[in-house]
Amino acid sequence: MRGMIRHVEKYLYILRQYLSTAGRTCQGPGFSIDAGTVRRRIIEFYLILILLCLMLAAVIYIFFRFTGHAGIPSPVPEKQEAGEKKKLPCILCGAPLARGENLKSEEYRGEKESIVKIFGCPYCSGDRAARTRRCPVCKKVMSPDGYLTGRMWKTRKGKMHLHVSGCTECAGKKVSRSGS
Repeated sequence: MRGMIRHVEKYLYILRQYLSTAGRTCQGPGFSIDAGTVRRRIIEFYLILILLCLMLAAVIYIFFRFTGHAGIPSPVPEKQEAGEKKKLPCILCGAPLARGENLKSEEYRGEKESIVKIFGCPYCSGDRAARTRRCPVCKKVMSPDGYLTGRMWKTRKGKMHLHVSGCTECAGKKVSRSGS
């Protein structure tokens, strides 16, 4: 560390000498240096300083990116434990579902797509219904015997896609475009 401080002091001394001599040879205690060398050394010093700052910024970015600090999502997915909650909630009540908890539904298969009735999760349907169920389309509170209807099909990538049409209250109602 002391050696670095001596080098910086030496560069500053050379810089002062260079600025006072206006392009001539600088002489100091035990050394003699011309103006071109001084310019090169100053440029080298600032280039090294800039490179060190860039490397420090890269290390800080990598640290925060891959450790999940500061709200930056980690690219590595987190593993779920057996009792841990999933990220996807119930579409009726919003309750997070644990592994093994499924939505109660009925599927009526067709050639390309299926018609689906969704009754809810274990927390909002059946005997233990403790949560309020809301339709994601009309946002109204649903009756205990109500359900969602929707269409389900396979995408080109092979994943199942569900389009919710609405609840028993709003799925059959069409909006008039004529204004009457």
